[in-house]
Amino acid sequence: MHRLILSFTLVLCLVGPMRAQNSRPQADPQFQQQFHAGREALATGKNKEALEAFKKANKLKNNSCADCYINMAVVYLRIAEVENAVTNCDKALGVSGDDQTKATAHSMKGTALLSLSNIGDQNLRDAEAEYRAATELDKSEPIFHLNLATALLRQSKDEEARDELNQCLMLHPAKPIADRVNQLLTDSKARPGKRCS
Repeated sequence: MHRLILSFTLVLCLVGPMRAQNSRPQADPQFQQQFHAGREALATGKNKEALEAFKKANKLKNNSCADCYINMAVVYLRIAEVENAVTNCDKALGVSGDDQTKATAHSMKGTALLSLSNIGDQNLRDAEAEYRAATELDKSEPIFHLNLATALLRQSKDEEARDELNQCLMLHPAKPIADRVNQLLTDSKARPGKRCS
């Protein structure tokens, strides 16, 4: 399998906003317990436990929990089961009711597709399309612009990538994201006419 373009240590912040499920009113304490157990396991690298908890939480919501599917996609990407990550992003898109969640699912799917891509192949073009969908749904999330710029740079679309990187900076991202953007902007490979890989 091709190496991921982005480090898995950054997957959670590079996917997009992973809201805490308790920010939404939930009547089911069993669901809350399973969801939070999944988030804790995910945060501590216990991928198998995280996946089981998110599956149980999702089942308690009649398999209609978009946030559960997104979190399962993160786990699958971590354990290099990219096709399962893509499938879970599609399921999240199928049940999501709000633009922010849809944007996060598109971004996660883009990251999964990018991990499979080679220069000029369909996965790379599909990753770009997913990242574009994320930025259209949520223009205020800096990481979506960085993700799109990354896919554009892989295709030598340097001017478009520079625009996305500058847009990301205008949104005042957190330090790891800002550092990555500045690195890409100053790196000679990110300048027009240079090919990035």
